[in-house]
Amino acid sequence: MDVVGMSLGVIGFIFGMSALARVQALEARLKKTGVLTADDTQA
Repeated sequence: MDVVGMSLGVIGFIFGMSALARVQALEARLKKTGVLTADDTQA
């Protein structure tokens, strides 16, 4: 059972890193087009 848990953890980590990269790319694209400003990124 440890192998299953570790595998799911690794898959979740990879999914999370992929999602973070996509969000950062989207944020950069929106800033480039002028939709977002530096003040808009504060949450």
